[in-house]
Amino acid sequence: MKISFIATYPPRTCGIATFTQNLFRSVAKNGDQLISKIKTNVVAITDKPDDYLYPPEVSISLQADCHKSYYRVAEELNRNADLVVLQHEYGIYGGQDGAYILSLLESLQVPAVATLHTVLKNPSSSQKHVLQQLGKLTRKLIVMSRLAKQFLEEIYQIPSDKIAIIEHGVPDFPLSERSLLRKKLGFEKRKVLFTFGLLGRGKGIETAINALPAIVKKHPETLYIVLGKTHPGILRENGEEYREHLLDLAKQKGVEENVQFINAFADEAELWDFLQACDVYVVPYLNEAQITSGTLSYAVGAGAAVVSTPFWHAQELLEEDRGRLFDFRNSDQLATILNELLDQPEAMLNLRSKAHNYGKHLRWHLVGKQYLNLFRQIIAAQDTAKLKQEKHLSEYPQLNLQHLKHLTDDTGILQHAKYGIPNRFEGYCLDDNARALIAAIMGSRGKVSKWHQKAATTYLSYIHHCQNEDGTFRNFMSFDRQFLDEKGSEDSFGRALWALGYTIAYDHHGLDGPALEIFRNALPQLEAVKSPRSWAFSILGIYYFLKKHPQDEHLLNLLHQIKGRLCNLYKANREAGWHWFEGFLTYCNGMLPLSLFCSLELMPDEETEKIALESTAFLEGLTMINGYCHPIGCEKFYYKNQERSLYDQQPVDVMVNVMLFLQAHRVTGKYHFFQQALICMDWFHGKNSLHLPLYNAETGGCWDGLTPSGVNQNQGAESTLSYIIARQAMDRVLAAKAGMHLNNGKSSALTPQNGYVMAKVA
Repeated sequence: MKISFIATYPPRTCGIATFTQNLFRSVAKNGDQLISKIKTNVVAITDKPDDYLYPPEVSISLQADCHKSYYRVAEELNRNADLVVLQHEYGIYGGQDGAYILSLLESLQVPAVATLHTVLKNPSSSQKHVLQQLGKLTRKLIVMSRLAKQFLEEIYQIPSDKIAIIEHGVPDFPLSERSLLRKKLGFEKRKVLFTFGLLGRGKGIETAINALPAIVKKHPETLYIVLGKTHPGILRENGEEYREHLLDLAKQKGVEENVQFINAFADEAELWDFLQACDVYVVPYLNEAQITSGTLSYAVGAGAAVVSTPFWHAQELLEEDRGRLFDFRNSDQLATILNELLDQPEAMLNLRSKAHNYGKHLRWHLVGKQYLNLFRQIIAAQDTAKLKQEKHLSEYPQLNLQHLKHLTDDTGILQHAKYGIPNRFEGYCLDDNARALIAAIMGSRGKVSKWHQKAATTYLSYIHHCQNEDGTFRNFMSFDRQFLDEKGSEDSFGRALWALGYTIAYDHHGLDGPALEIFRNALPQLEAVKSPRSWAFSILGIYYFLKKHPQDEHLLNLLHQIKGRLCNLYKANREAGWHWFEGFLTYCNGMLPLSLFCSLELMPDEETEKIALESTAFLEGLTMINGYCHPIGCEKFYYKNQERSLYDQQPVDVMVNVMLFLQAHRVTGKYHFFQQALICMDWFHGKNSLHLPLYNAETGGCWDGLTPSGVNQNQGAESTLSYIIARQAMDRVLAAKAGMHLNNGKSSALTPQNGYVMAKVA
């Protein structure tokens, strides 16, 4: 069995690096004792290429901020590993909240497990998504405490059988004669309090220094030793500001002679000596939200008398009187507890004894054996087909209309949002109110919803108010209800026809009448429209109109005429290697073939079908990459024979692709198109090039785009409506395929329990 470990690794100075080296050595040592030997190696995550002189077991270097490096390493692991063991902490991987590691896991063909060093109680939506995806892409998540397991189950919805608890290991050094150690370290005449670890403000060292005057008053021989370098990230940003602050504080308190800072990253043997020789080990952390503490585990393993704040790991590890707890930032309480212990040597001895007895099972050789047993079970039970299926199962979150409601007022829907709040400075537009009308009518189909009816009335009223006497439309309106243009864009005209046609086809609450009047008033202006996308939007409007009025000869002729314009445009621009309607791809590209597939449903013909299929295949080749939807980025549009932009990816483009592939599937019956629609829908939920969700299930908003550095944090109307429209279209198809009814926006058809599994393209 060949096992590869992915983590930071010495000589890089961090707790996870030390943990990984100990885990690597303990697994290798246990593996050497087996008949079938274990081969191990390390993939070191580096933040400084070529700056670390790694030991021989490091076979590959993974550049944290280079996305391509994750794919390269995955290829290497697929060739040379049977199992991958990942150490996870948000800050050590690249991408937003470390999302790049998901690219590696998605590309793996061998099983993986992950040890979690952080499990947050209140994660951001991105942090929650990353951890949930880790749960889906690995065979086991290993945590070091019961509370961490509880968080995974309750907050992240990770199944219990996917989680294993293996506590933090500690060195296998034997216990030394304490009196000899104290003499060796010069502690014979001192009462020694000890803290170690990388320095940063969250460590709370000032709490201990503030407690010292009361302790020194009773025990003037007290010495408080703080061992550790400043955290590298803090050192880069702020230098030694925190250490200097602590030194100044000790002087202010008059205890500078009772505090000793050792600015070093101690090796484990030296650290073990300090822990055994000190009187009390002090952990004054300022925040409860620490699910694992290697320093605390070391102290208990060494049999130290521990006094700690009640952060999560401390509450669990020090239960049953294995240590004492004091409140966060409470220097007086800390001083009282320490004075009691220094006054009562037998109480300290009792704490040491209980810690030592518990620490026996934390030795690395025993922890390594637990890991190795787990690895062997995973290898023995490996079912490749099941693993691949597990990676591709998903369940959509509940559809939340809260943000849509926040953006909607008595006038219509506001265009933009500043983060998650409506931005009234930008006012309203016809484009978004047309989209909103479609979303509201879609949401009310087949059910009675007072909010949907009221919202649809508001959006249709806005469209009506925008229409000029000649049938054209204005587009933009300020928040004080003043129009900002005399005539809107051709795109806004086409979107209005699309929304009106959809309302005519599917509204059953009295809006189809006014929609029909506005629609017919606009039709004469269609002849002058020159924009191909406006043609496409208009075709959709006519398509939906004809679903309600299939015998309308004028609209049938108009559909045939506009479809012909698009086909002629395609024939004029098509050439070898470029099967498209124009010499460039910009926004809402899928709308062009989508409109042709809609026309084919009503009036089939071979030439149109060939153009629709060929242009869709061309777009698919450009935007479906490595199993992800990767729409043309709007940072710089894609012109023939030039370089395309990968970012900024826009939700509206993905929504159009979802609708394109669903309609292509409807017309042709080809299951491949349905698979592609599912992949596009997954883009919103984090199955994209950066593995970041665009849909915020908590607020109901959709972020405005995917940039190279993460998501655009604004949640405007276009993006939010793009998700809602795509989602409702997908829900309706899934429900029909599963032979079931929609459940208030919840696609329960997506769960394997219902016998419907979303097929994917690997």
